[in-house]
Amino acid sequence: MELCRGLACAFGVLALFGCPAETTSGEGGSPVTGPECEEDADCPKGECESATCNSGACATAPLEDGVVVELQLEGDCSNTVCDGAGGKKQVPNEEDTPTQGGTCVTYSCGPSGLVITFNNGVKCAEDENRYCLENPEEDDPDNYECVECGQDSHCDTGICDEQEGNCAPATCGNGLLDGNETSEDCGGNDCPSCANGLACEDGGDCLSNNCNDGVCEPNDN
Repeated sequence: MELCRGLACAFGVLALFGCPAETTSGEGGSPVTGPECEEDADCPKGECESATCNSGACATAPLEDGVVVELQLEGDCSNTVCDGAGGKKQVPNEEDTPTQGGTCVTYSCGPSGLVITFNNGVKCAEDENRYCLENPEEDDPDNYECVECGQDSHCDTGICDEQEGNCAPATCGNGLLDGNETSEDCGGNDCPSCANGLACEDGGDCLSNNCNDGVCEPNDN
């Protein structure tokens, strides 16, 4: 009878105060008792989510489409914003101007993102007596050279081999086929490269770098 009275007493206490709520399972499947949260700040959430604590349980909801997140990468011509579904996306921002660049290469923002401009023919910051020339064979916006000339006015002879960035001899502008030229005033080791349709010995004599059967032709590659 004493045991029964003890059990009755224990059940009475539980009935009075209630049992702790089981919310999650601990390691090995053992129950963990107690509420999941006491306030909103206890609830985990992503950058594009809001979190609330309701009756001890956490709930999340996506932020509206277009909400700008706190963490941004400066100078990439875009903003990171919420996509309305709890994730993130990039949208163009023309005011998020890149900080890199210099006299030979300018970085700016356009409607579709980053714009890279090569300033061929302007003076190099590294040497004001030389001029910027892009190297189109390399897929690198900072791959430029500081060369002797970028246009004819940079040369005492009045003739610049703009492809190579070198001043050419005056004989490359005398209207004659002389020296080692492959066509009149072009080709060879000293003069600017020849246009399509003019004579050549190899690809180096042609603006297109394509010499076919002794004639400069378009490069289809």
